[in-house]
Amino acid sequence: MRQWSRVQQSFGHVYACVVPLVSHVLKVRLRGYGGIVESLERIPRGTYPLDAYHQLVKAGAIKLDTGQVAALQPLERLHRELETYEQPTPGIGNKLFSAVGLSRPKMAPQGVYIYGGVGTGKSLVADIFFHCSPIQGKRRVHFHQFMLDIHKRLHSMRTSHPKDADVVEVLATDVLKTGWLLCFDEFQVTDIADAMLLKRLLENLFKGGGIMVASSNRAPSELYKNGIQRELFLPCIELIKSRCQVFAFRPQASDYRLIGARPEGSRALDKVWHTPLDDNAVKKMQDGFKQLAGDRAIGPTILKEGSRTIEVPKAAGGVAAFTFQELCGTAKGAADYLAIASSFHTIFISGIPRLTRIHSELARRFITLVDVFYEQKVKVIVSAETDPGGLYQPRAEDSAAGKGKADAGAPSTGPKYVESDEEFAFARTVSRLNHMQTSDYLSSAWADPGKAFICHLESSTLQEGDLRRVWDRYNVDSDHKLSKDELLLMMEDLTEIKSGHRYVPSELVDDMYKKLDANSDGVVVWTEFRDYFLRYGLQVQAV
Repeated sequence: MRQWSRVQQSFGHVYACVVPLVSHVLKVRLRGYGGIVESLERIPRGTYPLDAYHQLVKAGAIKLDTGQVAALQPLERLHRELETYEQPTPGIGNKLFSAVGLSRPKMAPQGVYIYGGVGTGKSLVADIFFHCSPIQGKRRVHFHQFMLDIHKRLHSMRTSHPKDADVVEVLATDVLKTGWLLCFDEFQVTDIADAMLLKRLLENLFKGGGIMVASSNRAPSELYKNGIQRELFLPCIELIKSRCQVFAFRPQASDYRLIGARPEGSRALDKVWHTPLDDNAVKKMQDGFKQLAGDRAIGPTILKEGSRTIEVPKAAGGVAAFTFQELCGTAKGAADYLAIASSFHTIFISGIPRLTRIHSELARRFITLVDVFYEQKVKVIVSAETDPGGLYQPRAEDSAAGKGKADAGAPSTGPKYVESDEEFAFARTVSRLNHMQTSDYLSSAWADPGKAFICHLESSTLQEGDLRRVWDRYNVDSDHKLSKDELLLMMEDLTEIKSGHRYVPSELVDDMYKKLDANSDGVVVWTEFRDYFLRYGLQVQAV
């Protein structure tokens, strides 16, 4: 595995587009809203969502918010329309209805797509709708977990269905049988594999009578922003807009995860977030770890899943400690963080620096880490250079460069600043980091540890000898050229190691093959393979 870990790094940018940010299946989660779960459970199914919301306000479980009331309007409309809607039997199309003299099934109501800033109540209103809906065939799931399952099932179906079969259509029918009212949490597209699959999948789900309700931080038009080959995803955006009523939370809506979370007099921030990075912070982290470790033995350990391992430098029972560099400075992904979150209920992270645009890879990993830890309710004790809101400053280099030009008397020119995906996503990370310091989060139950897919990626520079061993393994017929089937096998192996599934779209294989085929003669030989990956390595996005 060690030699393959080097390969994984070289392919890191290739497979950054096929690596979803994985989170576990969404249970009913009303994060940061105190006793709402209990209050909501007392409201009968079938209650209209707006009535349920006002009952929660009256019970004191939530505060009245006009933005949330407005967001419930399209959900109320959908709830009422579903009272007279009958989802057609999956797999039975309009032609069959006509052939047997039956009327065509009624057009499905428009779904709802809600987007807005972090912590405004998107998940709250979606959870209220889901609870109130009396529909039996409904499903509430985190979008990334849903897509991860889709990729795994598609790969499995490749071997069990004829090559000319439309496996996406078959899979969509299976999905509808388990739930045709699909409620997605945190709908976002950052992965080229998802982007290339999603339109066909949604088309088949809608054709089968499926209805989608989604909450997201981004408007449909902003999905997969700046993504590779985004033009291929634009029809999917139009499909979502046509089949869903889009609602936007008002700008500057309050982040309720920051309001009234701490008991009077509590200083939870001081207990779990230590700043700046000085000797005092080091001592607090060391003392805190010893206190939580108690009389348990402290030492390094290794997590294992099959042949895959991840090194934990210091652990004691359910408590572990890492440096920021150990967690985010090496090629780790969501599967690694999920393995850690499944094994330890409390994690100490020391030495989190202030990040700028040149640290975009570190920022991406940190975003993934926080997402996974947050979903698993892992408690995090931190020493950092600054507070959460100041951790990521992607425009710092631009400001410094601009100042230098001004000092030199040069005019300030250049392209207009474009917000990166990392900068956008980090707003959610800041909100979560703030909530992770509050008493309601710190008192919440650790999520049940699930089976973790673990892969430790060694940090090292890829050498020609490493690439030769890769070539020799996958060029199975030793014919001195790499076929598409051989390339597919390699991509599947790396995707499984990194993402936990083996589904790789054929379009992505074709695109990668073209990039490897430097002279465009339709054949990939050793020298082309070697030169490509030695040239790009980890520093340049290869796809």
